[in-house]
Amino acid sequence: MKLLRAKKKRRYWVHPINRGRQDKGEFHRLVRELESDDEKFHQYFRMNQAQYEEIHSLIEGDIKKVHTKFREPIGFECDPDGNDDDWIYVGD
Repeated sequence: MKLLRAKKKRRYWVHPINRGRQDKGEFHRLVRELESDDEKFHQYFRMNQAQYEEIHSLIEGDIKKVHTKFREPIGFECDPDGNDDDWIYVGD
C-alpha cells in the first residue's frame, strides 16, 4: 500500500544557487575559456567553432526557448551535447 506523504511547501521559486547560473555557472565560465582556445574547444565539443555555429544556426528556430516572467529558460548551449554517455544517463 502506498503511503501518503504531506507535500513539502516550496521554500523558493528559484533556488538562490540557480539564480546566478548565467554569470557563475560552470558552463558559461567554461565556454568563454574554450572559445579562446580552438584546440580545447574541439576537444570538448568534438567540432570546431564554425561547425558548432553552423549547426546552431540550422536548428535554432526549432529549439528556441520562450522567456516568461516566471523563469529564464536554459539556452541551447547548456543542453547536453548528445554523446552516448549523456543519453544513456538520461535514459536510466
